[in-house]
Amino acid sequence: MFDQKKYIEFCKEKYNEIKLIISNSFSMQMKMEIISDFDMFQQVTSFEISEEYRSIWKDLVEFVKGIEDGTIDNDLGIMIEQKHKNSYSVPQDIRSPWQILKKGLISKKIYSHEEIDSLEKGTVKILNNLSINTQGEEPVKGMIMGYVQSGKTTSIESLISMAASWGWNVFIMLSGTIENLRIQNLNRLQADIECRKNGNIHWKFNPDFKLDKAYELINSDKRIVMVSLKNSTRLKQLKKWLFAAGGLSMQKAKILVIDDEADQASLNTCNITKEERSKINELITDLVDNHLEEVGAMNYVGYTATPYGNFLNEFGSIYPKDFIYMLPKSNKYIGPQEIFGYADLADENNVDGLDIKRIINENEYKDILELGKETNSFKIPFSLKKAICWFIITLAISRYKDNKSPVSMLIHMHRKTDIHKIVSETLSNWLKSISRDKIMNLCSIVYNEETSRFTINDFYSVMQKYDREIENYPSFDELIPYINEILDSKLGYMKVLDDGKIEYTKGIHMVIDNCNISKSLDDNQNPRLAYPKKEDNIDYATGFIIVGGDTLSRGLTIEGLTTTYFCRKVGQVDTLMQMGRWFGYRIGYELLPRLWIDEDNLNKFIIMTDIELDLRNDLEKYELGSDPKECGPAIKQSFNSKLKITSKSKSQSMVEVEMDYGGENPQTYIFDENKNIQNDNIDITNKFIDKLGDFKPAYRNNNYLKENVDFEIIKQYLLKFNFCSETSFFNNISAFCDWIEQVDADYLKKWNVIIANNTQSKTDNWKFGNNCMVGKTVRSKYTENEKPGLINIKVLRGIDDVLSDVPKDKNVDLSSAKSKLESRKKIKVPQLIIYKIDGKGISNKKGKYRADLNLDYDIIGLYLFIPGDHYKGNVKKVSIKIPKLSIEVGGEDL
Repeated sequence: MFDQKKYIEFCKEKYNEIKLIISNSFSMQMKMEIISDFDMFQQVTSFEISEEYRSIWKDLVEFVKGIEDGTIDNDLGIMIEQKHKNSYSVPQDIRSPWQILKKGLISKKIYSHEEIDSLEKGTVKILNNLSINTQGEEPVKGMIMGYVQSGKTTSIESLISMAASWGWNVFIMLSGTIENLRIQNLNRLQADIECRKNGNIHWKFNPDFKLDKAYELINSDKRIVMVSLKNSTRLKQLKKWLFAAGGLSMQKAKILVIDDEADQASLNTCNITKEERSKINELITDLVDNHLEEVGAMNYVGYTATPYGNFLNEFGSIYPKDFIYMLPKSNKYIGPQEIFGYADLADENNVDGLDIKRIINENEYKDILELGKETNSFKIPFSLKKAICWFIITLAISRYKDNKSPVSMLIHMHRKTDIHKIVSETLSNWLKSISRDKIMNLCSIVYNEETSRFTINDFYSVMQKYDREIENYPSFDELIPYINEILDSKLGYMKVLDDGKIEYTKGIHMVIDNCNISKSLDDNQNPRLAYPKKEDNIDYATGFIIVGGDTLSRGLTIEGLTTTYFCRKVGQVDTLMQMGRWFGYRIGYELLPRLWIDEDNLNKFIIMTDIELDLRNDLEKYELGSDPKECGPAIKQSFNSKLKITSKSKSQSMVEVEMDYGGENPQTYIFDENKNIQNDNIDITNKFIDKLGDFKPAYRNNNYLKENVDFEIIKQYLLKFNFCSETSFFNNISAFCDWIEQVDADYLKKWNVIIANNTQSKTDNWKFGNNCMVGKTVRSKYTENEKPGLINIKVLRGIDDVLSDVPKDKNVDLSSAKSKLESRKKIKVPQLIIYKIDGKGISNKKGKYRADLNLDYDIIGLYLFIPGDHYKGNVKKVSIKIPKLSIEVGGEDL
């Protein structure tokens, strides 16, 4: 196994150029012994390699070779399949579409050598689940699950590029319901993969249905790419044009339908118990299912980051019956877990999330809620004024760094289109009326607050595997000329010139992006989002404040998004996730993004992050040889009654599934800040320990151990214990105890009990049992948005403690937290670990939002490890009822 520390180091951006040189040398069939010899390599090549690489040269060569031949695991995507259909490989011809696209991806310097290699391997996996001949068979139906704003389009481009080399010749991309997004996707696809002069494939993008003949294109050597809205008129026109080619031509049509945002519009939202379908679903289903004898091959692949409706709506139609592939997450991707935090028990680190979230307070939120009522007055909240100042600062920073890319601010308050205009005009009036000194002073205050609150070290403390060096903030004085330039320039809607081009300025372009706004403005005003194109030759960063609603909620990329003001009321997990336009890559401006959000939405995003992570973990268990037709992914339900997984019309086959706690390992991490409750728990715990009798030293980690304890004794202890109302698993501890007693598994009847010992404790020890003594556990509390009366430590369990009852003669993999848990799973004995948390303990792991407990009493914390291989969850979950199969995955309320 390649050393993990070296792997992390060599993945860094600073090695990309040298790794590309080594990779190209392997591609040219240069011998390993020559490449790996630093001096010999320099002699036989024209490359000048810096001496700084000499000491690590052999390791670098071994690393690149291992990545490319697969001996170093870099294929991080998860494929769920029963058996793939083909054995295609990566097209090697340098003139092939994939190799041309790959070269373009490398030149953009966005993706590392390892990420492109992983993309390549993952695309081959997808390709090998497609079929080049479906006549007499069912069409292939699969799903690619990505992350919001994570680069799904790059995967689509890669799939089209590779499939084109292996014979697929008709590509139909269904691109949402918004024309701006369709054009954005078409332009990008065409720019990235269309025929180069030296390419061996010729393309026809977006054929003209009136001028181009389908039979001529299909019978030529061209590859046809159509990007269509999910619009009934457009889809009917596309199908009519395509099938007009006639029988003989259509037999040569090897079709790949790529459904971008496959959970939007594509699903059947009519009553699935009746023989009726929503219009778009009917058209897609008709295209994919009803013409198998006419076409040479038919494949449907849906792409989405929020597949809840796809998994819960109906088993037929576009359900991914053949394969599900989860795209890997880049180390540079900043998503829900990175922003809102998580506590994954298989992760070494408890992540509190990037400190870029700013709260819209309750009074401000109430003012915002008044929008849309009888009075059209809008009082600008102070938090919004600060957000606008931060946006101006980030635009100034971009110009200071001589960046040319747009910088954007998104304001998303309401779905009503008339409110967008009220907000936009009120902000414009404020910016025009406020004095220069006042706004400069506010900018200075905001800048000092933000740059001291969120630093480079804060960024890396969360993004620990980030493989780029990031730039620090400049001084405020250096930004003043650029702020003045912005304030001196025009403010308002973009102007349309006589030749139809848009006039861009060095000021702030106000944008209202909704379907109605253009009707209420002059012809020479453009209120809709329109970034400069390359041919506009804009040599400075343009600034955009974008007010909008549904048209900005999905798919559309908002360039250079540094500032978001979000308080839109949302009641569904999938919709809320898609509205997170602030997720994605922030290369070159990593320190600048900020999110102003109300507390209700913040809590929903935290819940949503947990639901998403749990779904991905659930899907991973099916990776080894499972058939998507036989596994219904289990999805957590939220305890928040205002937050549903998806709409009722998209979850018509949703069923609650039975309890199964096998494989669970819950812990108490939220406690009541109540001395009487905690002292009572200490008394209950002491009596429980006394009842167990003598403990012995644990096999590992200086803890104490009592083996073979009857579950009946454990049960009595758990039922007496006072759990905090926020700890959902333990709130229904009686259901868990009932499950243990009902399940037919002898290994659940005898438990091991461990008392955790902190050998570094500097305060009073905990004496228990027959003259045993351990050091108390020290934990800090999480203080951001702290709830009165509660103490949240996020994570209780120490990863090494789970191995305390594993005998020394047993094989234990200590390489990572996940491997330690896997080692413990091999011991089929349930485990209870008891921690006594020192109320006066001084933690050495305090962060910006970490503080000592500072209590005059101690706290008992509990961790349970339940053996089992199912990982079916400790929360109430839902799945889809699969015909003729019984798939049960479950738990209790989150």
